[in-house]
Amino acid sequence: MAALTVQTLTLGGVELTGNSAAAGGDTFLNDGRTYFLMDNGDASPHTPTFDATQTVTSASLAVADLAVATAATKKKIYGPFPLATFGTTVSVSYDAVTSVVVDVFKLES
Repeated sequence: MAALTVQTLTLGGVELTGNSAAAGGDTFLNDGRTYFLMDNGDASPHTPTFDATQTVTSASLAVADLAVATAATKKKIYGPFPLATFGTTVSVSYDAVTSVVVDVFKLES
């Protein structure tokens, strides 16, 4: 599992670094204004799954993880990730990592 560096998006833009998705999953710091970009260069769709850490205390029910596919040869931005649901460190796993590049960025405060 790799810790991804969160880059800051400013008025002048941000040059994303492009990280290969790790077969064992990745983590990134979250401040509630954090976004995740998946660039799927593969001929098949791939699905990242973001682990929700929130539990509804009164009923002891876990909030469902977020799992939404990125179509083949497309890019998709996920987020922002509410702190109450995903916490300050988000874990993401992938159904496959072939030709998948990811980046994490946040909005300038």
